[in-house]
Amino acid sequence: MKDVALLSTVEQVDLISRNEISSRELTEHFIARIERCDGEINAVVTRDF
Repeated sequence: MKDVALLSTVEQVDLISRNEISSRELTEHFIARIERCDGEINAVVTRDF
């Protein structure tokens, strides 16, 4: 499967509706991505997760 971060929101919703990924898994994926990448780009001011 293609990296979910590269999918459109519509495609992500489709994966959730087909139970191929849960909303929790998707959220955790993006939190991990933020934690991995934000040091370089400093885009997230407050991490409230």
